[in-house]
Formats: sequence, structure tokens, C-alpha cells
Amino acid sequence: MGPTENISDEARQQSPLPEGVVREIYHSVNDAIFVHAVETGEILDVNETMCEMYGYSRAEARQLSIEDLSTGVPPYTQDTAVEYVQKAAEGHPQVFDWHATDSEGDPFWVEVSMRRTVFNDQTLVLVTVRDITDHRHREHELKELLEEYETTFENIQDAVFLIDVDTTDSDPVFRFERLNPSHESTSGLSSENIQGKTPRQALGDETGAEVEANYRRCVNSREPISYEEELPMPDGRIIWQTKLAPVIVNGEVTRIVGIARDITDRSRREHELRRFRQAADSAGHAVYFTDRDGTIEYVNPAFESITGYSADEAVGSHPRILQSGEMPDGFYEDLWDTLLNGNVWEGEVTDQRQSGEQYTARQTIVPIKADDEIDGYIAIQTDISDRKALETDLKTSLTQLKVMDRVLRHNLRNDMTVIKGNAETIQATSEGDVAEMAGIIIEESKKLLTTARKEREITNVLADEQSPGPTDLGAVIEATVVATREQYPDAHITAEGTADRQVRAIDSINRALTELLTNAVNHSDQTEPSIEVTVENRDDAVDVRVADDGPGIPEMEQRIITEDAEIEPLYHGTGLGLWLVKMIVENSGGSLAFNENEPWGSIVTITFPVASTGGPE
Repeated sequence: MGPTENISDEARQQSPLPEGVVREIYHSVNDAIFVHAVETGEILDVNETMCEMYGYSRAEARQLSIEDLSTGVPPYTQDTAVEYVQKAAEGHPQVFDWHATDSEGDPFWVEVSMRRTVFNDQTLVLVTVRDITDHRHREHELKELLEEYETTFENIQDAVFLIDVDTTDSDPVFRFERLNPSHESTSGLSSENIQGKTPRQALGDETGAEVEANYRRCVNSREPISYEEELPMPDGRIIWQTKLAPVIVNGEVTRIVGIARDITDRSRREHELRRFRQAADSAGHAVYFTDRDGTIEYVNPAFESITGYSADEAVGSHPRILQSGEMPDGFYEDLWDTLLNGNVWEGEVTDQRQSGEQYTARQTIVPIKADDEIDGYIAIQTDISDRKALETDLKTSLTQLKVMDRVLRHNLRNDMTVIKGNAETIQATSEGDVAEMAGIIIEESKKLLTTARKEREITNVLADEQSPGPTDLGAVIEATVVATREQYPDAHITAEGTADRQVRAIDSINRALTELLTNAVNHSDQTEPSIEVTVENRDDAVDVRVADDGPGIPEMEQRIITEDAEIEPLYHGTGLGLWLVKMIVENSGGSLAFNENEPWGSIVTITFPVASTGGPE
């Protein structure tokens, strides 16, 4: 009689069930059944379910060892299995998971239960085996899913928080359960410090009450809700875009999952944008906003006035409605390259009004960024058509002025050379009053020629569009003083102080300083003129004072140069040199001033702005 029969007999002796029923149960249960010898772990018998589960016949199964039915990968080895059998034989039931293999060598998971049983004075171990492969797969999938959720929770940029909901009482109680790292870094709170606390305990009564009201609303609605809230946090007030989702188990809300995004910067930008729109509505420049694709979303009243397009016509359109077709090839491609790289574009553009009339605009386009991405553009246009027309007229006038200057200068120089030459001949061949009058003609001729030369220099300053740039004023002053001393050795010219920074000036600055020094010498009534050049450095400018001991500059001369006073009929001044200085200084962005010197003489002060140190101008 084999083990099965023994078991059946024992069962029959202890059970009121007939022997056939016991045998039927043994072979028809859903669990595989093994009978093992205690000493060796040898398989003495198996049931039909074992044969189906493992793919062996009963006869084949009796020839197998536990090792044949296991993957053999530690700890699923023969030795480990024998240890389990021995413990069960000693009266200690064993329950454990095992990695088994079937007759094809395919692995699967089982749950094993071992217990001792005695038949005919023979101690055996009865083993039941249940296939838990699907269960293990589900556990594995659940573990992977939980790991994915945990990874998401730990690394998502939004602030995530878990709220425990206690609905034991009619009024639910909310307690913080956990915050993710993003929430902690943004808010300044920590899971450790607020875990188990109610919102009132963690955030204070007033703020906590506001937060709880939203949690209660989520529980009552039993659906996700979204809202904006501004909360005081340890790191400052934060504006959140918050979404709450209830977790419902067995019909009860047990938790709330919250996701909050810090929209403080965005909210401030939107506030600033609203303020900007209010300002734009009253601005005199054409202003329009577009989305990232260039579609117009807003235009101000000045845009309507300048372009002729109403807001209804412009919004939803593209700025190309303004294109005149006059811009060179590649113009708009370069413009968009600049903008798409996140840079501001500035320049002049010829556009076209709705009527078809063209106009010239000075335009600035600024990319609007949100979260480091371009979200749209703001364009500001200034209609400079009138200014461009004036510039054209001015250029025409300057061209005409140059032509007249060349003609008059040529004729004047030739005629005065003839007059001066004849006067010199008369002076050389005459005596008395005639020679004296010839000398007067010669001197006046020289003055007129000098005036013509200075007039030419003024014309050149007016006609040449020189742009101010960084200039070493100290070097210019030193060179000018040295040159003037050599030209006028009888004059005493001193220089005090030095410019410790570069100034902004046009290239003709040396001519202005030369004119001031020579003018002081030539108009002096002293045998040995004294001239002092003093440099004073201020925060944003450098002053250069030229003081002399001559008769001074007539008040009318000063007024005409500094105040644009009307030239009176009896005025006979010849201050073209000071006019030249004025033109050079003002084109450099500086200023010119006159004062009286003590005890006599004049002080002329020219001021130049300090050059920027932020890069090229």
C-alpha cells in the first residue's frame, strides 16, 4: 500500500466520509499535493493537480527530486527545501514562496505549505502547493507602479501634497501627510515639520481656515476642483494654481491629493501686462501685442490712428498687413531671427497704412517670455515720416550750403587775394596816408580770409554727421597746449588737473580747444597774455575752463552765441571762432558757458559728458 492509500486509510479512520470521497478530494483539489519522506525529502506521492501543474505523470513525479522541480537559483535549492521539510517534520508547519519549474523548464511561482502527519507509525510531510504566478506578477506590477508614482512624486516640478481625511465626525478633519521635494523647496515647509498637523496648526488660524475651506469643498463635491490662492509661506507670499483630487475608498474620501504650481511670477507679469495695456491705451506711439506666431492680439488707439486699421480689423491678423514691399530682401528674415533668439529688435521700417499711403516708423519689438519660453511679442512704433522729411530737407539744404560755400569761398578768396596783393603793392610804392590806408586794407583782407576759413570749418561741422565716441580728453588738452605754446611763445599758457576718464566727443574736439586758446591770445590786449586751462572731474562730466586776462568777450557776442539773440543792425562782431566751438561742443553732447575773470578777462567753460564704460556706444 502506497502513501496515498495510507493517507486515505488514516483519513478514513478519522473521518466519517467514505474512503472514495477522501480519495476524490485528494485528487481533485486545486492545490498540488506532495507527500515527502522526512529523512531524505524524497517524493513519495503526488496528486493529479500536481501532474497538471508541473507537467509530469505520477510515476515520473515519484522519480523527481525537489531540485528537479526548482529553478535552483539560491535560495530555491535542494538543501533549502530539505531544511523546510525537516522543520515541518519536527512539528513546525512551514509556509513560504518558492520559484518552481515545470517539465518544460519554464519557471513559475508557488506558495508552499508544509506540515507533519503520521501514518502507520511512519512520519511523513504533507505538502500543498498553490500557483501564485499571476499574483506575483500583479504584485510586481504594483511595485513597479508604486515606484513610478514615487519617482514622479519626488521629481515632478509642481508642488505635490497629500492630505489625510478623517471623516469619523460629521465635520472632516484634515492633516498633512506628506510634501514632495518641490513643494518643500518652493514653500519653505517640510514634511517632517507639518506631518500630522492640521492646516490651522501648520499655517495659522486665518490661513489654515482658508485652506480647510477648499479641502472641505473638495470632499463635499467628491470631484477634482481647481482654484488660485495666495498663501504666506516661510519663504514669502506665493500665488498658487492649485488642483485637489479626492481619493475615494469604499465610498469614503480618505485622502486628498493636491498639486500646486507657483504662478507668482506669471501673476505679477499678468498684472504688469494689464498696467502696461492701460498705459498703452493712452500712449502716443502705436503699440500692439502678438502671440508667439505673430497673430495680433491687441492694438492701442494710436495704432488705429497711425495705420488706419481699427482694432477689430487688426486683431486676429498678422503684422504683414502693414508691409509696404519697400524693405530689402532678407529684412524680415533677419528681424525674425533676432526675435526667435530672444533678443530685442530695433530699427526703421517703411510700412503702409490701410489707405495705401506709406509711412516711415521707428520700431522696437520685444519678446515676451514665460518660463524661459517666448510667449509673444510687444511692438512699439513711432511714426517718423515728418522727421524723415525734415532730414531729407536738411540734407538738401546742407548740400546746397556746401555748394554755395565752395562758390563763395572760391570767389571771396580769389577776390580778396587780388585786393590784398594790390594793397601790398600800393603800400610798398607809397608813403604817408596812402601807405597807411593800404595797410588797413591788407589787415582787413587778412581778417576776411580768416573769417572765410572759419566759416568753412563751421559748414563742415554742420554738414558732416559725426557721432560722439570715447575720447581721451587729457591727451587732446596736452597736445593742444603744447602746439599753442609753440605758435605763441610770448604767451604764458598753464594747465592744471587732468581728465581721469574718457569723455564723449566728436573728432573735431581738438579744433574747439585750439580755437579757445588762440582766440584768447589773439584778442588779448596784453604784451604777454596769460591763459590758464583747468580741468575738473565731476560724477558724470568733465569741465574744461579756459581763463584769460584779456579785455573779455563782449556781452552781445555772448548772448548771440549762448542765447540765440537776434543780431542787431549795429552789431559788428566777428565771433565765428566761438560759433565753431559751440557747434563742436553741442554736437558732442556738451555745453558752453561764459563768465568774467577776476580782476579782468574772461572764462570760457566747456563741459563734456563722461563716456559709458558698458561697451561700445
